[in-house]
This record gives sequence, C-alpha cells and structure tokens, in this order.
Amino acid sequence: MTAVGFGAGVTGGGDNPTKFFVTSGDNNGVGTLARALKDAKTAGGKTKIVINANVVITRRASSHTIDFGDLTISGMAGSRIRSNLFLFDCDKSDNVILKNLTFEGTPDNTQAPRDAILLDAREGRGRKGFWISHCEFNAYYDLNITANAGDLAADKPPLLITISKCLFQNDLPGGVNRENNGALGIHGDKKTQNTNAYATVTRNVFRTVRRRSPRSSGKCVVHAFNNVLLQWGTPTGTGTQANGMESGNDGRLVAQANYFQAGALKETISLATDDARRLGHLTIDDTDLPANTLKNIYVDTTDKTAAVGAQIDIQQLYRDRSVQVEVKPMDDTLRALIEAQAGPKPEPA
Repeated sequence: MTAVGFGAGVTGGGDNPTKFFVTSGDNNGVGTLARALKDAKTAGGKTKIVINANVVITRRASSHTIDFGDLTISGMAGSRIRSNLFLFDCDKSDNVILKNLTFEGTPDNTQAPRDAILLDAREGRGRKGFWISHCEFNAYYDLNITANAGDLAADKPPLLITISKCLFQNDLPGGVNRENNGALGIHGDKKTQNTNAYATVTRNVFRTVRRRSPRSSGKCVVHAFNNVLLQWGTPTGTGTQANGMESGNDGRLVAQANYFQAGALKETISLATDDARRLGHLTIDDTDLPANTLKNIYVDTTDKTAAVGAQIDIQQLYRDRSVQVEVKPMDDTLRALIEAQAGPKPEPA
C-alpha cells in the first residue's frame, strides 16, 4: 500500500525494518516508548516501532521529540496512547509512517501536552514527508494533528503530508475548554512564504469534532476530499471557534466530494481572517449539474459555502509531483465504506 496524494513517496521503515517493541506503558525504562525511540535512533537505517497488544501508555509526558526518519510507528490490537505528544523535528525527521495508533487526550485539561502529533517544519523538512493512516484520535485540549511550516529559501521542499482513513472524535464537544478542541491544522507563518505545506486529507471520519476538520493557513494547501464530517461544532450551535472545515489567514483549502451532516451548527466551512484581514481561500464546485462528480453532499439542512479567493488547480499540483489522485463521487455507499474503514486496523500479533 502507498499513500494517496502529497505523501505518496513515504515508505517509512519499508518492508524489512529493524523492529523495536513497546511492552510497557511507563515513560522511562526497558520496553517503553521512550526507550524504543532512543534505540531506533541509535540503530539508524530503516526502523519500525510496534506498540504491543493491550499496552496502554498512561503516564502523561510533555512530548517525545523524534529527530530521525525512515521510521514506521504502529500499534497492535488494544494498544493506546494517552496524553502523550509525538513532536517531529522535520528538519531531521522525514519519511515517517504512523498507522494503527489510538490517541486519547484530556480535552478539558490545560496541562501539556495539548496535541497528539506536532510536525515542526519551521527550520526545514525533507523531500518525502509524513503519512498518517488508520489512526484514531480522541480529543486533546488543542488539536490532534498540527503542522507548522516556516518560511524557507525558495529552493527548499514543501512539507508533504497525507492523512487518510483516520477517525477523529470528541465525546465532549461542549466541555469546559471546548473553544480549543479541534482535529487538525496545517499552518504556515506570515512571512514571504517561498515554500509551504501541502496536505492530502482523504477518507477520514470526523465525528462530533468541534472545529478544524481540517484547517489551512499561511499559504499552505490542503486538499480535503472524500471525508465524512458528522455533527461538528457544539451541541447548541453557539460560541466561537466552531466549524466543520476552515480556511483562514491566506490558507488554501480545496474541498471536493465530502459528506457533511450538520448538527446544531449548519455552516460547513468557515473563512477566517487575521488582524491584517487576510481571508482564507476556498476552492469548491458545488453546482448541481448531473456530470459534476466533485460536489460535496450536504444533509440535515447543512449550509453550503461558496468558492472565494484564489482558485487552485489541485490536480496540476499533483501532476507537478508526478502523482495521480482520483476523487470519487460522494454517495451513501461511499460514505458507509469510509466510515467502515476509518480507524485502526491493528498489527497482527
């Protein structure tokens, strides 16, 4: 299997990696995630870390900084990661696969960590990128996945990401600290932005997530297609920082053939600004022509969002990277298949 979209070149540890197993839920010592990461870095080459069946990493840790690549991290049945952060230094870490992992946060707890995965690409990034697949994300205080792409020289590569077949959910979208809870953000800085992040977000399920499923900013390009969004926002539909998808602060969002089922909040895609009044840009084609296979599906009186700002030929961006991407027409059969496939498909014992 290969990643769809911008992360198509990611191979992680490959077919014959050196394996390291996590057998303990503690943060330090033999058999822990921290030790496995240390040993994999020391070993070098292509490596794979496997969290054993039913291992629950319960000790809160501020972060696990990962500054090496050619790596796969995966989980067996029943394994869980609670209130831990994977912080990737993208200047040194590239070609990484994260799959079959379950992250559980504490959305009403302000104590660090506030995210599950942070891709820090402000100082540099490699040419392959990251593929996050078949993972489950239960709400953290802030976002489940954050990517920060800083402005670099024009000859430097963009940060490339594919997020596919993951399940994002929040059992407490109306909690005390609900203003912060969200799914994923692909962000750039506010300089000249010679390079960006390019993210493909496809076949994911976002269930009762308050906001940002996904969000793009800072001239980063996000292609969100064939995703299922169910009852986003708050139970009452009130308050700020509540949306399905969002494009803001010069973000570029292309939304095609997604399924939007509204809860109390009807607006599907927010267009945010910053202090300089920089609008987000949204590329979308929701005409009702029979031949339009790219249109989104809206149910329960969900409000459509019109195209605005700079329009993007997303397929040309893929062709520039010798990648082919097929957007399938959204219907109830595809929606059901996406829901059935989202989330962990654990490693065999």
